[in-house]
Amino acid sequence: MKNRYDCILFCAGLLVATITLGAGVIATRDNLVAGPGIMIAALGLIGLLTRGIVACEFRPKKRSSRLSTAKGSVGGLTPTILLAPLVFIKGEVENEIKRAMPEQKKHVFLSYCRDNQAQVKRLRDDLIAAGHSVWWDQDIQPGQDWKFEVREAIQNAYAVVLCLSKESEARATSGIYSEAMDAINLYREYPPGSIFLIPVRLSPCAIPPVEIDGTRTLDRLHCQDLFPSADYAAGIQKLLGAIQNTPHRPQSACRK
Repeated sequence: MKNRYDCILFCAGLLVATITLGAGVIATRDNLVAGPGIMIAALGLIGLLTRGIVACEFRPKKRSSRLSTAKGSVGGLTPTILLAPLVFIKGEVENEIKRAMPEQKKHVFLSYCRDNQAQVKRLRDDLIAAGHSVWWDQDIQPGQDWKFEVREAIQNAYAVVLCLSKESEARATSGIYSEAMDAINLYREYPPGSIFLIPVRLSPCAIPPVEIDGTRTLDRLHCQDLFPSADYAAGIQKLLGAIQNTPHRPQSACRK
């Protein structure tokens, strides 16, 4: 910084960045959508100030300056010393943004009974056409650990679509129930009212009353019917709307 005006501009910028950061933190803690955006703006401002200081530090300096008590300093404060609070604030902003921004998952997980594979393939194709990445057990490659891959896929899902039918209801055992339990374990970590586990009926059947927690069971979650055929298109649109509202959906997974 070569003169007092540079120092004044720096201090003003630092004050604005600090106020912006505070506003972002408050907005985020009040669950306002603008919170992370405000903090990102603060981070950008801090980055500009940091680059400005660094540029001043390495800028060729004249041998004499009435405004500097030391070469490249203002009031005895070198650019490196002035840079220290910016580095600290920048780190705090980055940490706050990480805490505020929801973790983004990879795909929609389809859980289904093998007897309904043809119907589920149609559902999968429609979800992909709408811009979603979809995982189902047909993605497991030869030699992979089947159970490990299923659990990993559920962990990385931003929505689990549980496809129920008269065929799954008639089965004495089915992998759909173990997948539902894994999904329920994750769903318990979501705030009340969040969408993650979505029951879908492919044909008339009962939703099993699997316990989610002390007050909720699976049959209390609103399900979406994809039958009869005449109502399939409307059902898909409602399902897509629900998936769009899942908290960990990546921004790239948007309806086309």
